[in-house]
Amino acid sequence: MPVFFEKEQHVLIQLESDGDWWSFYNCCEGYINLNAFGLIHEYLKGVVETVLLEKGYVDTETGVVV
Repeated sequence: MPVFFEKEQHVLIQLESDGDWWSFYNCCEGYINLNAFGLIHEYLKGVVETVLLEKGYVDTETGVVV
């Protein structure tokens, strides 16, 4: 279930069910494709319990805002 911190521009997702993984994918829509999501899911399933997404992140090396 995603938890949004509106002022902080962060999304916290606890990965307890398949629905939670789809919430993670939906929050990343436009940044990762379904194939990349499948790879992330297979690699991290059973290992990672929580994901914190930072919206508006600026990569200091490239200057790209994500």
